[in-house]
Amino acid sequence: NGFVYRASDREIESLFVVYRGSVTIRSTIPSVADRVLPQGHGFGGRSLIADLPSVETCIAREDTQLLEIDVYAFRFLEFARPVLARRVMRAILQ
Repeated sequence: NGFVYRASDREIESLFVVYRGSVTIRSTIPSVADRVLPQGHGFGGRSLIADLPSVETCIAREDTQLLEIDVYAFRFLEFARPVLARRVMRAILQ
């Protein structure tokens, strides 16, 4: 088990998808329960759409591989495939 990022990390500007394994998402908002995300689920990305720091900490629960879409890849996606970028943004907000 290890931290992928912490809520206090200001430089996290990526969207992640669990490729293998699972992660726990722990919010700094007391009323929000911890979530376990298995393979195929996405998380993060708050800074991509709102220019705000993360309010969650992500912890790998086991040997885990993540796919990362960083801010540069996301900006290119917005330019090259705006419809797909909107779908990704909707997935981030859910």
